[in-house]
Amino acid sequence: MAVQVEVSEEKSRTVDLRYKESFGFLGFDFGNSFDGQTR
Repeated sequence: MAVQVEVSEEKSRTVDLRYKESFGFLGFDFGNSFDGQTR
């Protein structure tokens, strides 16, 4: 059983996680939380 999915170009965007950009999907926020410091 295959699910048909369409992408809305108006609602879509490209993010670059190297520059601390993030995106939300299904109620979750995804992004890079690396701060460059070690402990």
